[in-house]
Amino acid sequence: MTDLELAAALRDAIAVVRAAAPSDLPQSRAAIAELARVAAPPIPGIRPVVVRMPIHEPVQPPRPRAVADATVPATIEQRIACVLAEQPRPGETIDAAFRRKETDLGAAFSALAPLEARALQRRLGAPAANDDIAVQFARLTPERRARLLAFLGDARRREALKRGAA
Repeated sequence: MTDLELAAALRDAIAVVRAAAPSDLPQSRAAIAELARVAAPPIPGIRPVVVRMPIHEPVQPPRPRAVADATVPATIEQRIACVLAEQPRPGETIDAAFRRKETDLGAAFSALAPLEARALQRRLGAPAANDDIAVQFARLTPERRARLLAFLGDARRREALKRGAA
């Protein structure tokens, strides 16, 4: 058997092993070892080198995690709606009014539990046409929306830091 034929036979055997069911692996490994022994007889004075091929179990796709159906408390939802509907105060610039809105929304969002924040983040990130709060939130500039959505997404970390500090 030439070196090229041996390489092709080993490549084919490895492909068979990788495609085999986990229960067939010991027999497949034995078949490869026998093929290597027959194809390349030992040379006097040279110790054989044992090469272990990593053969991994098939990877199972992760199971979808069950997400609790959390909703935003009505009082916070009303507060968010009021903040989004506010008009600029007399003598206040538009920029200052929207910075105030962003700060007030952040304060309302910080009162949410992590699961409630996650539910609101999903709701505001993909607004439904019949959801007034999500539609008003979508009118904010993309930068403000992104910051506020990131703040909602960071609720678990803030909760953990709060627990660690206590």
